[in-house]
Amino acid sequence: MEVIPATAEDQFDPVNNIRTRTFFVLDELLDSDLLRSGLNRLIRIYWRKLGARLVKRRRGGGLEYHLPAIFEDDYQLFEWSIRNDEQPIVDAIPLIGASTQGGGISLLPSMDTVDAACRPSSWPYERKDEPPSAPLLYVHLTLFSDSTVIAISCPHMMADQQGLANIIKAWLQVVDGKKPPPMTGFNENILPKSKPYTAFEKNQVVRKGKIHVRRPFERLLVVLGFLPELILHPKELTYTLFVPLSLLKSLRERYTKELAGIYASVPALSYGDIVTAIAIKLSRLGDQRPKTITFTQTVNMRNRIPSLLGQRAEGYIHNALIYSSARFPIDQSTPISEIAYRNRQSINEVLQDDSIEIELAVIREMVRRGQTMHNCEVFEHSYSISNWASAWKDLDFSPAIWGSEKGTVDARPKFLVFGGSQLKMSPKRFASLITCRNDAGFWCEYSVSSQKAKRIRQYLATDPTLQNL
Repeated sequence: MEVIPATAEDQFDPVNNIRTRTFFVLDELLDSDLLRSGLNRLIRIYWRKLGARLVKRRRGGGLEYHLPAIFEDDYQLFEWSIRNDEQPIVDAIPLIGASTQGGGISLLPSMDTVDAACRPSSWPYERKDEPPSAPLLYVHLTLFSDSTVIAISCPHMMADQQGLANIIKAWLQVVDGKKPPPMTGFNENILPKSKPYTAFEKNQVVRKGKIHVRRPFERLLVVLGFLPELILHPKELTYTLFVPLSLLKSLRERYTKELAGIYASVPALSYGDIVTAIAIKLSRLGDQRPKTITFTQTVNMRNRIPSLLGQRAEGYIHNALIYSSARFPIDQSTPISEIAYRNRQSINEVLQDDSIEIELAVIREMVRRGQTMHNCEVFEHSYSISNWASAWKDLDFSPAIWGSEKGTVDARPKFLVFGGSQLKMSPKRFASLITCRNDAGFWCEYSVSSQKAKRIRQYLATDPTLQNL
């Protein structure tokens, strides 16, 4: 048996306990037997680490992979199940049939409706819920009369979402009779590490509004800052926030002009920047007084650092994440354009070579001390965004289409992606998740207090295109 230590970057709290749940909703019927045999071959022949087990280290804490030298015939490589549902998918999942017409922002049914219909209740929700010797990958297919939903659960510490996308690409290559790229970082840490945390100057690693090693009792004081809102407004409502692509195009043009009148140099805003800013702005509707918020977004390093370029990036499944941070006061008068601008600035800043080195050094030290990744200053507020949308852009499920259509497909099957990566008991209102983008627009998991939900609905009823916000 080969023992492979998990890297520190993969064990950031709470990443080390999360099992990410991802649902691929395809408008085609897929061949379940072909998919199962393809995943079996991928793990047995090419990407063997996917068949390992995560185990606590006997000494020093942390986790490690235990990988058998040979996979015996009775060894469980992955959990696999299928359910046939003869009805159309829109009858089973309200979100899929919800209208996205009208050109404005919509609050649609929650992604929880997909989870309830397509995730087996026996699956562990978090890593701590796993049975002994649980496989890394749990896969479930729901076959509707007109669609297929592939549900996948895997430990976040094994793979970020671009890593999951790489697993699926390799899986589909095997299904198509092709050889996937070699696995990158199979038994080594390939992320940059020029010097240890202690070699940096204090002002480089202890930075207000950015992730940093916390002082004793600082975490407790941070949590206390959230209690008034959670006590006064305990109920949360979760929606799917849909932002049309046509609206984003017009907003990007408008916001770029606004910012050009304020700043000498304006970075190019992405659609993701604007969706992010909209989510934050709506969450602060009705705030009469400014609240200083530390806003954090996950940023992927694939194809941005020398060790993860080209085919090496395609073969890397583990977390290649750092965190951009912007801290500033926000109230109901703060323009969406300003929030988008601050977000883009923080992303560009953290992707500088020296910033990447500092971020990774801080992450490793925080993991060594057992500290959580939550980025917030004492008695202030925080908001975080994860954007999965770019991970799925090259996925092509054509090789797995069932029946006579296979091999004669002129276009890639269309699909949506939904999911979640939070712990079960964590408040959801302080974070949003952009799960995917399609030709119509962007889809986000979005939670707010019941009080804020009422205000947002009232506002969007009169200004769904945000002309006055």
